[in-house]
Amino acid sequence: MKRILGLGLAVSSCAFAFTLTFPTSLELSSRTPAQAPFHSATEDEMAHPPCLNQDHIRRNNLKNFIAKYSDISKLELPAISEVSGIRFVNEHPELVYRFMQLVTPPDDRIFSSNKLKPDEIKKAFGKPNGCEKVLCAVQRLFGKEEGPLILLLLTEYDLNLSHYVWNNAASWRASEIRDIMKAIEATPGHLLPLDLNQKMIHFKRGFGYKGLDNVIANASIEIFDIWNEEKQPIRQYSIYHEFAHNWSSMHANNIDVSPEWIKISGWQSQEGDPRLADNWKMHPGTEQVSIYAKTNPFEDFAESVSAYRYAPHRLKSVSQKKYDFVKNVVYGGMEFNGSCPRASDFTLKYGTSFAHFDLEADENFVTSAAHRCFSQNIAVLRDPRLKAGFLSCLSIRSATEVLRNYGQVFDDENKPLALFDIIGDARVRFPTIERRGAAVLQSILTENLLVHQAEMQKAVASKECDYAFDAAKTEEQSKVLGVKNYELYFAIKDLSRLSCLAQVESKVTKVTPDSIFKSLKEYF
Repeated sequence: MKRILGLGLAVSSCAFAFTLTFPTSLELSSRTPAQAPFHSATEDEMAHPPCLNQDHIRRNNLKNFIAKYSDISKLELPAISEVSGIRFVNEHPELVYRFMQLVTPPDDRIFSSNKLKPDEIKKAFGKPNGCEKVLCAVQRLFGKEEGPLILLLLTEYDLNLSHYVWNNAASWRASEIRDIMKAIEATPGHLLPLDLNQKMIHFKRGFGYKGLDNVIANASIEIFDIWNEEKQPIRQYSIYHEFAHNWSSMHANNIDVSPEWIKISGWQSQEGDPRLADNWKMHPGTEQVSIYAKTNPFEDFAESVSAYRYAPHRLKSVSQKKYDFVKNVVYGGMEFNGSCPRASDFTLKYGTSFAHFDLEADENFVTSAAHRCFSQNIAVLRDPRLKAGFLSCLSIRSATEVLRNYGQVFDDENKPLALFDIIGDARVRFPTIERRGAAVLQSILTENLLVHQAEMQKAVASKECDYAFDAAKTEEQSKVLGVKNYELYFAIKDLSRLSCLAQVESKVTKVTPDSIFKSLKEYF
């Protein structure tokens, strides 16, 4: 009999989540056939998605993976590395790092395990007996077949399946891991990884969340026992469906509640928090690609994204607007109706327009984009050297503007995912606009320091730069910039100190807008 963990958590009717970022889960009784229209694809369509990602198939080949990290002849590395009391000799540093992630609970994640004892890993590993390589160690800890696959998924896609580091996690079976790999092979390259060191667990076998015993999986990527009872195509489809929930929130997006998605999908928010699954209703006459898509806009989005991949004709017949939205925002223009798309098609299609806009963008666009990107990357106030995120933001905004000229509609909550690389930086760069935007940023930082000109004058005169600003004025500044006061306080404190020290070194006697501007020059 299945036992339910009564956690006393507030959850929506179809979801478990510690935060409202991921409010939904894929619910399906094992007795319900996964045929459209309940889901967006039939079992046959789930089993045979067109145009598998050949790069992922190559990366998922265990022999290729082992060969990739076997040659250490050109690397400088310590002869001996040690993680959790386990010693590795002449091992590839990337594999040592990934092993550390598999046995070390992250200290910044709410789902990470707080029950792992210091000697538990070493005890599970046992006596070394010549086991001095990471591949050997993961086989001992996770299983002869499972260990290498778990190491592969973390190294290649940042999916951490370790039952040691996450709460309520069971050990995986090899067949289950291979279902995950099949879902990955249907995934375009720009949509993985979901996050760095992304949690993915099989929930403790025999357990679940109270009142959610029909849940197959959820968007926190927790897989439950009922998932194992399903046919293989449904298991693989459900993984892809949960990936789709995560794509909604990748790279600071909130696609499934963005104004454009809500408009074209026909949902209306009722009273209460719009991130709760139950606070939505459909407009009469609205069409969804499956019965499950009628649950709320979050499931509508995940089902539409899955339909686009597994049964694109069905989504297109239901809603051309949804098809176009998913095509442009999620898949970067890739289509799966005929010849298989290439990852480079997006850049090839718009490359000339991107290059032209980089050279011809008007001053109003650059200035406006710089101010928007500054407000999103307030860290540059603490240290102007941290402007990489600001520059990346400029390029993403530039590419989005070009795509708008092609009739595509985007807002700050549904920026096209194809514009980002695997760590969230701009995939397409606009070097001229970035250079012009950096000059605007220097002026923006100067303006923010000018508010504290009198205090900085005193600090420069005394050569005591630790408090070259007026703390009381940061409160009003924070309101103008739309950031938290304490964040701005420390940011202005750090930036004013840098400017003050530079002016003291330059023997400035009178602090002026020009002297502040020049004090920041070394960062630009």
